[in-house]
Amino acid sequence: MSSFNTDRCESVFQAIHQACLDISQYIRNYNSSGGLGEKVGSQNASQDDVKDLDIRSQEIIIERLMECPYVVGYASEELPDVVWTNKDSDGFFVVFDPLDGSSNIDVNLPIGTIFGVFPISQAGEGWEVKEGREGEEGKREEGKRGEGRKGGIVLNGRDMCLAGYALYGAMTQILVGKKWEGESGQCSLWTEGSQRYRMLDDFFKEKDKYYSINESNRNRWPEWIHDWVLNYEIGNGKTLRWIGCLVADGHRTLCKGGMFAYPGDSKNKHGKLRLVYEAFPFALIFSIAGGKAIDNDGVDILEKELCWDNIHQKTGLFLGDSEIIQKIAVYRSTNK
Repeated sequence: MSSFNTDRCESVFQAIHQACLDISQYIRNYNSSGGLGEKVGSQNASQDDVKDLDIRSQEIIIERLMECPYVVGYASEELPDVVWTNKDSDGFFVVFDPLDGSSNIDVNLPIGTIFGVFPISQAGEGWEVKEGREGEEGKREEGKRGEGRKGGIVLNGRDMCLAGYALYGAMTQILVGKKWEGESGQCSLWTEGSQRYRMLDDFFKEKDKYYSINESNRNRWPEWIHDWVLNYEIGNGKTLRWIGCLVADGHRTLCKGGMFAYPGDSKNKHGKLRLVYEAFPFALIFSIAGGKAIDNDGVDILEKELCWDNIHQKTGLFLGDSEIIQKIAVYRSTNK
């Protein structure tokens, strides 16, 4: 990790904040013109269908990031590879899912943007960056990753200095969790019409009333997950809530409490959600709020390493307050 500069990190965040506002306005204009999420006929690196709003949202974020001199690289769910913009400087590496839940677009359900920021030193160490023409994506060539931070960049979720999401629904909200070096961190929320962010300290309000999981996949779940949902969630009268957008489902879980789960199953052994663009940011946010995130094996999401050779790696994900997630981890270890 680089010698940390909070002012520069704030500058990066302001670029992301403005990008989210731009996306929010674009979505409203787009919907009012009658175009609701048309497919562009291609798939991203994770074989998801790409919609034109996905592409435009990505373009908006990149445009804003390139206005900030402290951004040295970025990775998007919609791009096949990492893009380094300045390999020789200390700075910030930004990861993002430009439009989460895009399958909800054509029925006007909530969608969102997810982002995470890593402070790093000598961003291109271990990689060669090819210069491109203006507007052309930079490309990397594989180099040896090396050990530690000397021969390459080794990052896990705890290396993020901030993470957040924008929720585009009845109104736009942006939540950010910031964790500077040596500090416990804090979460703040901006709501459309507000002049500034307000600090949040009231999370998981209804503790263990709700659970959020796609039950249409139950026949593919590992047996221990099936039993957990049947015996603990349904058996204890919990209320199911599922929107199909991590930002919306995660935001509700953070505010109201309960559990969110998108486990790996027989069809998607390693999970469906992307570790870098989705799980890392939400794991940091929940950690700051007093919660926790684990994968199918009970591993803390924040302890998992970003794999440069597989930037789109997937993971199972369980989110909730620490007590609930600990119960799930114990149940898994005794019933798998």
